[in-house]
Amino acid sequence: MPPPEAEYRRRLAEREARLRRLTRLAGWLGWGRLAVVVGTVALLLGTAVTAGAWPWRLLAVAAALFTAVSVPLERAIRDREAARRAVLFYRQGLERIEARPATDAPTGERFADAAHPYSADLDLFGEGSLFHRVATCRTRPGEEALARRLGRHTTTPATAAVLRSWQEAAREMSGKIDHSEALAEAAQASSSAPGEHAALLSWSREGASPGLRPAWLRWAAWGVPAPFLLLTIAAIAGYPSWPAGVALLPLLGFWAWTRAGAARVIASVGTPSQALAGFERMAARIEQESFTSPHLQDLRRVLRATGAPASVEIRRLRRIVVWADALRNQIVTAIAPLVLWELHVALALERWRARCGVALEPWLAALGDVEVAAAFGALARERPDHHFPEILDDGPPAFAAERLAHPLLDPAASVANDVTLGGAGTLLVVSGSNMSGKSTLLRAVGANAVLALSGAPACAGSLRISPLTIATSMRVVDSLQEATSHFLAELKRLKGVTDLADSGVPLLYLLDEVLHGTNSRERLIGVRGVAAHLVARGAMGLLTTHDLALAALAEEHPGRVRNVHFSDRVESGTMIFDYRMHPGVAATTNAIRLMREVGIPMGVVADETKGAAPAGRRGEDGMKEEIEAILTAGLRPETIEVFDQTALHAGHEGAKGGGGHLRVCIVAAAFAGKTLMERHRMVYALLEGKIGTTVHALALETRAPGE
Repeated sequence: MPPPEAEYRRRLAEREARLRRLTRLAGWLGWGRLAVVVGTVALLLGTAVTAGAWPWRLLAVAAALFTAVSVPLERAIRDREAARRAVLFYRQGLERIEARPATDAPTGERFADAAHPYSADLDLFGEGSLFHRVATCRTRPGEEALARRLGRHTTTPATAAVLRSWQEAAREMSGKIDHSEALAEAAQASSSAPGEHAALLSWSREGASPGLRPAWLRWAAWGVPAPFLLLTIAAIAGYPSWPAGVALLPLLGFWAWTRAGAARVIASVGTPSQALAGFERMAARIEQESFTSPHLQDLRRVLRATGAPASVEIRRLRRIVVWADALRNQIVTAIAPLVLWELHVALALERWRARCGVALEPWLAALGDVEVAAAFGALARERPDHHFPEILDDGPPAFAAERLAHPLLDPAASVANDVTLGGAGTLLVVSGSNMSGKSTLLRAVGANAVLALSGAPACAGSLRISPLTIATSMRVVDSLQEATSHFLAELKRLKGVTDLADSGVPLLYLLDEVLHGTNSRERLIGVRGVAAHLVARGAMGLLTTHDLALAALAEEHPGRVRNVHFSDRVESGTMIFDYRMHPGVAATTNAIRLMREVGIPMGVVADETKGAAPAGRRGEDGMKEEIEAILTAGLRPETIEVFDQTALHAGHEGAKGGGGHLRVCIVAAAFAGKTLMERHRMVYALLEGKIGTTVHALALETRAPGE
């Protein structure tokens, strides 16, 4: 589906023109009402002075004129605000088409949870987050439903049937621009303070207020004020006024007795009538719409589950709340005790709660779920680089993507990669130099898995995925408040990952440079152990590393672990990254080069040879000299360096057998014009007979002069 930019711009121009017309109309009517008021006051004063009496006919005419102007003025103001919200809808849509967070879009910051298994690592909530980019929801139920959908993949995944039904709903909503506009316009009108929505739901769940339970109170609410009101009318008609004064005393006593209980009920509702008006219009729109997807049909049935449709009942509740809001008016406050205003409102609220209280929360949840479908439909409509994935049947974990990119990156600048995980018990070890794209790949896999498993389109040409749980260890931070070091915090995250794997759920895990808070030897042993455990438990994942020794995992788990890498190159002194994933192990590093480029002073201690013992120190019959001599004779290099990394592989079978783990850096003219694979073949041909005996594992950095 092409991006609807032209259609959005056409509709935006129409809504802006309508907004200008309504703004002018509201201005004219406002001045007209003011003229009626000023003219009436002037005529009244003039007539009263000259005639010595109030012109009641003039007052009646003025009141009629005031009403005749006020009614269309209120309608114009209401329509103007609706037009303003429609303008915002299309402006926000155009911003999303341009891959920018929409103006005033919710960030979801309140849903951020540091203890969540993947929320922080995958940028789910906060400024510039996945929630911020996707959310078109404007109601509290809608935002909460979207947050639940994005963050639910932690223990038990949604079934394939549920995921497909969510997809169908989003697909259908992607074609309903008019419906999405009307829904969003009503939703924006239903905004409320953070605590008001929670207060409304809490009130709906509670039982009847103890002080208002007696059935006779309803009759008393009408019967007690009646004598006073009738006697007051009689006094105005010329009869004695003292009986009205006598009748006032029991009325005030009854009001004082019931006021506290009535006030508690009114205060507990907590939601202003404006928010309820938005919910009412949303419900009415959904009730009237024709849907084909089963999920949306089910949500519409929820709104019609009671005797009257949800929109009708919410309208009744809103009208009661309007009467409650009137108590903020000083005139109403003055007359409220005389007619038991609070008691009437409280009893009406209690009757509504008894009839519809248990249905209110499902109604609002249904509205929120429709908003989520509209948000995912907008994503599919507005972003042509997003496609709905193929949901595989429930079973072992599976993930296979073509042209996968990160959904938060500008599509014009991002680089897509094909990523296929081999299924249960498989692992991709991703090596590469700094800034080459390793961590971005992990986040792209994770963010798209979250979208796919939420029923949304993924940022990929195609994606085949099974129902999964997700766990990550990427952005681990320490905590002074909890006295938790960085390393301990990372261990806790890893424990959460392994616990999920042990539970038997289909698991996708993403581990980024784990255990870098300890020494290299123990880190290597620990990472290899965790990886072996996850592979054995049938989990599926990716692991990034700068430690090329971890490439040996592919040898230890053949058919289960694969090596892939990202690389960089230097052209005319500039470091170039292609952000493409390649098979095999990385052959280049760039940490020292980057340190020099940013201007970090490099003393003798910081020399790149520090920390890597020469091979000859192992006492293995001059292994370093032997390997160096063979390669020098065969390649005539400009420079050659051999480093022994065997100490990093303590416990490895090759180390136990005496085979060395070497890193060799060679600059030779013989490599000019050769591919990386051809260069490696040249080295391995020269060392034939040494690989597997003297040398167990070999990491190569091969460059031609000037590279």
